[in-house]
Amino acid sequence: MTKYLHGALCATGLLLASAAASHAASMIAYNFDFSDEEGSPAISYAAAGTAGIWNVTADGASTGSGFTDTTGANGGVAVSITAGDLSGNAAVGATDFDTLTGDNFFDSAGVWSISLTGLLNHTYRLYLYAPQSGVVLGDGTANGIAFTSVAGGATLTDGLSYRMIDNVVVSGGSLSISASSGGSAGLAGLQLQAVPLPASALLLLTGLGLAGAAARKRKSKG
Repeated sequence: MTKYLHGALCATGLLLASAAASHAASMIAYNFDFSDEEGSPAISYAAAGTAGIWNVTADGASTGSGFTDTTGANGGVAVSITAGDLSGNAAVGATDFDTLTGDNFFDSAGVWSISLTGLLNHTYRLYLYAPQSGVVLGDGTANGIAFTSVAGGATLTDGLSYRMIDNVVVSGGSLSISASSGGSAGLAGLQLQAVPLPASALLLLTGLGLAGAAARKRKSKG
């Protein structure tokens, strides 16, 4: 009996440690503002996702590196952009939302892509922000998940100024996004918010651990 309890407690402890690690990973988030021509949002600005550090690419740059998560940790993230114009901007206001969506990269032929490497492997909720300049987001895919275009707007509105895509799986540290449109299309910014493991899944893992301990007890008796 003592041996069984010891095994069950060990299994439960390992699963709780795994759950704690999963919870920590679920707090991971990344914020990106493309082009620094209009400045960048404040650290306190969450937009539709998580407040924290906003990584900003240089105006006109197609690549950038050394980016971090919203806390300044997990550095080494790199960005590569493919688009016809890397320094689009619009005469907008000075709010955090304006600095996020007032500058952007775009392509007049309506085809753009971006890749991020060095991300932590996880399942994320992705927010894509359309420019305020009259350039649409475009229809596209993010690591194989399809999304539809938004037209852009002057307020933070899902389906107008940004598109939210759930359950984007990052493996190998990479995220690839591409989009196209019949006219000019581009991207002003993006956010990645890790999706936490549901409580029901944690309970299931704990139950499986206890069942495994019980099975080992029965086997040792046999």
